[in-house]
Amino acid sequence: MVCAELGIDPVNRASTPRPKVLARPAHWQAGAAVAQSQAMTKPAAVCFSLACGHTAEAPATACPRCGKPMRSARQVAVLGAISLVIGLLLAVGMAVIAWRLAPGMLNPGVPDAEGSRFTGTAAQGRQALVLFACVAAVGVFSALGGGWQLATGRRSRALLVLMLLALVVVALNVWRTFQLFPS
Repeated sequence: MVCAELGIDPVNRASTPRPKVLARPAHWQAGAAVAQSQAMTKPAAVCFSLACGHTAEAPATACPRCGKPMRSARQVAVLGAISLVIGLLLAVGMAVIAWRLAPGMLNPGVPDAEGSRFTGTAAQGRQALVLFACVAAVGVFSALGGGWQLATGRRSRALLVLMLLALVVVALNVWRTFQLFPS
């Protein structure tokens, strides 16, 4: 009975046309369009000029906006992975060094468990730890930028600016450290 209502011959199904599939509801189609929007997909090529940042859905060698070279999706992913790994190494390495050296540097002249002691002043010890923290911050911003680049296929200008600001702070702290540590 159901076959007759749908117009299907129960004996020879191949000879009768299949019923039309009902269309998806409008809200499903809108959701599919959002999922396939440009914000959700990785571009095929990205202009690496900070001023431009144009993305293209088709591979391109030169940016149509500014004329500078464009990077392929694979190149963007490789650069993001390199930035992520270097950032993690910097952040974790500096945190471990600071953790291991902090007790001795904050208490100059007091021997640690291995018998070694920091011979500088407390101000020099604090400055060295601040320098380690600044380098770790550069690593964190580099790792975040690399992760963003891997996830989206684009560079984050905000994270890049934060990393460059952290590098400026590192440079200022290097200068300050040279002032506190006479040669």
